[in-house]
Amino acid sequence: MTGTRRAQDADKFIVRFPDGMRDRIADAAKAANRTMNAEIVARLQASFESAASSGTQSAVPGVIERLASIDAQMGALLAGQERSAATSAEVLETLRRLLLQAPAEEA
Repeated sequence: MTGTRRAQDADKFIVRFPDGMRDRIADAAKAANRTMNAEIVARLQASFESAASSGTQSAVPGVIERLASIDAQMGALLAGQERSAATSAEVLETLRRLLLQAPAEEA
């Protein structure tokens, strides 16, 4: 039994759920054919993996640079047509602000 932990030896933590959350977890666990404990652990693990792999906050500057690059490419493609630099700059600024205001849960 080397490397195997018994349930009695596992770390335990008491959690107070807001109204209705216990039922939601129970329903999700039943749908996934697992215990409530396994459902909670799986969801916590997924949230940690998602946060570690997304790197949203550190990616924002890269996205802004990419948008600027796309803008430059659009400018080259549309060089023969009338194009308002101010409008393009406003679009980039709006996109930059929206990216910086992205919800924290995406981070």
